[in-house]
Amino acid sequence: MNEYRDKAGSIDIHCKVMATNILDNGEYMTRSFKASKNEYYKLRNWFVENDCKKVLLEATQVYWYQLYLALCGSLRVIVDNP
Repeated sequence: MNEYRDKAGSIDIHCKVMATNILDNGEYMTRSFKASKNEYYKLRNWFVENDCKKVLLEATQVYWYQLYLALCGSLRVIVDNP
């Protein structure tokens, strides 16, 4: 039996870089972005273009909040470790 599951993304944000993944039927797509406001929107667009509607965001210090605001209108964002 082949079971379909929605795509899911993850973001690990640091001071200067964001490491991201999309999991799709057992396959990973991986990409890194700079941690800047312009890159937040590029990251959001990457998830949307790849039909990934939910992401897990690891909250690191204060770096996560502006990214969360950039994503929450377009994606379901789950914040871990706020």
